[in-house]
Amino acid sequence: MSASTLAPACRAGDRVAIVAPAGPFSHEHLLRGCALLRAWSLEPVFDPAILTRWGYLAGQDDLRARLLTEAWEDPSVRAILCARGGYGSMRLLDRLPMQTFAKHPKRFFGFSDITLLLNALVREAGLISFHSPMIASPLFFEGSPASQDTLKQALFGETLSDIYTPLLGTWVQGSRQTGRLLGGNLSLIASAIGTPWEITDQPIILLLEEVSEPPYRIDRMLQQLRYSGFLERVVGIALGDMGAYQDQYQRYTTQEMWLERLALPPTCALLCDLPIGHIDDHRSVPLGAWMTLDPQEASLRIANDQEIRNARESHNTRKPRNTREPHNTQASRFSHPTEARHSNPSQSSQSPQSPQSSQSSQPSQSSQPSQPSQPSQPSQSSQSSQSSQSSQSSQSSQSSQSSQSSQSSQSSQPSQSSQSSIHSTQRRHG
Repeated sequence: MSASTLAPACRAGDRVAIVAPAGPFSHEHLLRGCALLRAWSLEPVFDPAILTRWGYLAGQDDLRARLLTEAWEDPSVRAILCARGGYGSMRLLDRLPMQTFAKHPKRFFGFSDITLLLNALVREAGLISFHSPMIASPLFFEGSPASQDTLKQALFGETLSDIYTPLLGTWVQGSRQTGRLLGGNLSLIASAIGTPWEITDQPIILLLEEVSEPPYRIDRMLQQLRYSGFLERVVGIALGDMGAYQDQYQRYTTQEMWLERLALPPTCALLCDLPIGHIDDHRSVPLGAWMTLDPQEASLRIANDQEIRNARESHNTRKPRNTREPHNTQASRFSHPTEARHSNPSQSSQSPQSPQSSQSSQPSQSSQPSQPSQPSQPSQSSQSSQSSQSSQSSQSSQSSQSSQSSQSSQSSQPSQSSQSSIHSTQRRHG
């Protein structure tokens, strides 16, 4: 992946757009967040349609995608901030014209459910995005002064050094590591495994935060990342607030959870207790930037040029298993790019058109999802040498050995029901 672009900084008097790609939110909270932005000499603007409620979503998918696209294509808008997380931004990923976004670079802010959108902007549009508090959340307008200051710096800073001050945490294990800072909410990262939106860069400094997840569910999501090969691309983990590692059996320390139960490899650096996540002291960080986990300072800081060169050289020939190609916009909305390459081209639907800011219509969608090709049925004819073994299953690669037969068995594991946990510190949903 090439270097990500830092979009132009805001200046006093600039317009910044508020969008709602996920769940609904309080109008009163939105006004309180906008008041704080005005105190920073910015002009917050939003389409009243972002206040739409469609159950657990802030309007239907076409509406939310159109409003985000129109805000991005508006030349008078300097930056875009999400109102709230909740759920729903994942539903928009294949409806957004990422290449158009790349042509109109803007700074984009959010976290929690916005995680996959933040990472998609890094990979698909080549833009640095910001893991930050959201405007219509008390975590923003009632957040700590340090939390508000880091968001303000991310809006107005001209360079990464102006934007970001190293964050201090608690060093757990490993040596100094450098990589591209990516990630966010663990649940969203795990849900993207096996999709076109899985994080595929390397080397990765993986940022993780979570809210109200019991230890066994954190364990299960990390096993999914491990089995998929995702963790092979991770050289270090920057751990924000994960909630209390507590269940009905016991309370676990960070070391017990990550080193003993999750068995994090000793070569993977781990820095914990960073002020990031569903907390009042949430600091803004730039996703897509090259960062270093430094054990001497127990910090997450911006990498220097030499560290970046060394990290690239040590990973330029490494290709872990299950690395996926970037999103194929020519493939069907309902098929994986790798599947589309092996299916009948006539069955693949066209990619959705980019919605235009001057139109009030919704972005077009694929009219019909492509149908996956049906596996061919095995031939019913058999050779004369196999006719006496009609009651036994045989593999095609062993058809010449008519005196032998093989059988295979499969087992499946039932899923577990989720539980909730309560964090002892002050934590609220974004």
